[in-house]
Amino acid sequence: MKIAGVALTPPDRQRRGGRVKGEMSERKVMILDVGKTAGILILAGFLAGLVDEAPGGEGPMMIYLLAVLGVSLAATHWGYGVAGAFVAAFAVDLFHTQPQFRLSFSPGFPVALLIMLAIALPTGLLISRLKKTAAGALEREYRAVALAKIALDRERRAEALAAGETTRATLLRSISHDLRTPLTSIMGASAAMLEGREMSEPSRASLLVDIRKSSQWLLRMVENILTLTRLSTETVRPRKGPESAENAVSQAVSILRARFPNCRISVRLPDQPLMTPMDVTLISQVLINLLENAIKYSPESEPVVVTLTGDGDYARFEVADRGRGIPGDVMETLFSPQKRDNQDKLRGAGIGLSICQTIVQSHGGDIEGFNREGAGAKFVFRLPLVEEAELAVPATIGSEGEL
Repeated sequence: MKIAGVALTPPDRQRRGGRVKGEMSERKVMILDVGKTAGILILAGFLAGLVDEAPGGEGPMMIYLLAVLGVSLAATHWGYGVAGAFVAAFAVDLFHTQPQFRLSFSPGFPVALLIMLAIALPTGLLISRLKKTAAGALEREYRAVALAKIALDRERRAEALAAGETTRATLLRSISHDLRTPLTSIMGASAAMLEGREMSEPSRASLLVDIRKSSQWLLRMVENILTLTRLSTETVRPRKGPESAENAVSQAVSILRARFPNCRISVRLPDQPLMTPMDVTLISQVLINLLENAIKYSPESEPVVVTLTGDGDYARFEVADRGRGIPGDVMETLFSPQKRDNQDKLRGAGIGLSICQTIVQSHGGDIEGFNREGAGAKFVFRLPLVEEAELAVPATIGSEGEL
């Protein structure tokens, strides 16, 4: 079980696991201490043999004193230093005191043993205490770091929740305004038809056209809202598969041609196909949103240009128009679902562009928008190509046509 990102183990498992791990750890430490003690004493014996030119000299004694000090410093418990002192004292008496290779327990033996114990015992006790103090300080530091991480994680979650609530409130305000506009138009046109008993046929047809346009706009808004809601859910991911980027462009252009029969769209495609892991329906919706905005705000004499090219390991989609361009006051919040001050110019653009950004980012891509030189706006988004080397080849503009 985890609380605030920290794994918690049941007490019974902690006791069992801690006991087993503790026994293994103590066994390893003991083996390591025994190895250190034996190694230091063996090395001391070798060096003492080299300097023991005259039996009974002080050279071996000094080396063994240093060895006992080394054992006391290296081992984790003071007992190893005491044991080393006894071994060193017996080694001096056995190998470096006449008669050699026989324990004689000479008068100097107790003195050597007391000197070595006087070095080993205080040093071992002091080192053991220092090591325990250091271990406790390290454990407290680890606990402080863990608590700081938990606090930071909670703070980040609180900030994320607050940011999510702010975004949700802003989105709700924008949606309510964008939905109210077509609903008001539909209600006004239908009320006029019901009350206008002597209304001419052309007037009635005009009102029906308005109702149809508002209904289509309302339908597209609802579809965009559902898509944004679905993608905002953490458990939902786009159904991506290797697809041709040209198919997404063709699908979007076909839909826009049916919606706007009089629109002019210039399509530029690469000579070689660009295979991209994508959800074609969602990427087509991105292009539809961008194309619809471009058509809506472009003069009828100027075509909207859709360009697909290869950009290194990415497929680059570009939608450009010669309309009014992007107002400077909304450039910084272009892809945020915020309510615009001038809804006549950018009605619903905030939600549509926010959906575009959400879809593109869910595919591992990026999107940006800027004004063109002269007039108009340009929106560019990139999607990663399929990772096969033979497919990730740069593409150039090869064909152009109007649909």
